[in-house]
Formats: sequence, structure tokens, C-alpha cells
Amino acid sequence: MQTHISDLTTKISVMEGEMDQLKKENLALQYQLTSLEHQKSDEINQLNQCRYSDMAAAEKHLNEVKHNLQESLEERTRLVESHKRMDDMIAVLRNSSAEKNAMIQSHSDELESLQQKIDSLQRINIQQTDAQKAKEE
Repeated sequence: MQTHISDLTTKISVMEGEMDQLKKENLALQYQLTSLEHQKSDEINQLNQCRYSDMAAAEKHLNEVKHNLQESLEERTRLVESHKRMDDMIAVLRNSSAEKNAMIQSHSDELESLQQKIDSLQRINIQQTDAQKAKEE
């Protein structure tokens, strides 16, 4: 039982680390997307001075890059949502683990109490046996 709990705790830590990493990557992608949007705007202003065909080709390229980054950001967002669901499962597992620990403690307390009763009955039995022997002698 303790090994199972330890394994779950290890798995929880790994999942939390992965979740933190995905959040960091998601923020980096959002920053890159914002940066590219600003870059696109700047480049469009410069391209207005160039021929129309050159401007259209550059804009198409930037839109493709933006689209690719948007798809990547959406994938990261799906992964973050997936990890949020994992966090929910982790919370359920932690609650379950806490309940099982409480049950283990309760059973342990019961066993200790029963052991004390057995010890007491054994002492009484020994005393009665000793008294019986003394009486017979």
C-alpha cells in the first residue's frame, strides 16, 4: 500500500513538472506570436514602399508563419487543458490516498487495542493458572 502511495506521489510530481514546463512553453509561444504580429505590422509598413507583388508575397509568408504558430499555440493549449484534467485526477488520487491512510491508521489503532486486550487476558490467565497451581499445592 505504501509503495502504491509512493508511486502515485512520484507520478504526481512528474505530472506537475510537465504541467509547469507546458505552461512555460505556452507563455513563450504567446510571446512569440505577439512579437511576430508586431514584426508583421512593421514589415507591412516597409513593404508599402515596395512593389505590390513583393508585399503580397511577404504578407503571405508572415500569415503562414502566424498560422503555424497559432496551430502550435492551440496544440499547447490542448495539452495544458489535458494537464488540468490530470491535476483534477491527481486531486482525486490524493483524497483517496488520504482516506486510505486514515483507514490504515484506524485499523492500526484497532489492532493495538486488541493486542492490549490479548495481553491483559494472557496476564489474567497466567495469574489464574498460578493461583490454581498454588491452590493445588
